[in-house]
Amino acid sequence: MCHGEALEGVVGPPLAGAGFLSAWGTRSLADLVDKIEKTMPPQAAGSMSRQQAIDLAAFVLRAGKFPAGQTDLEPAVLT
Repeated sequence: MCHGEALEGVVGPPLAGAGFLSAWGTRSLADLVDKIEKTMPPQAAGSMSRQQAIDLAAFVLRAGKFPAGQTDLEPAVLT
């Protein structure tokens, strides 16, 4: 709802396209997962588990057509 059906950004920032790359292109995947885990959803910040944040980051990457890696995202890799 906040980021739009196409993740284009509505109330929240874009999670796809040039806007997403501008904000996150130089930051690590761990930074993205941390941001999701600690601040989303805004009305219940910190209520998401690490695994849920990882799953959501994977969804964002897939929606943005980033190529899949050779292994699954795991908490141990994103420390």
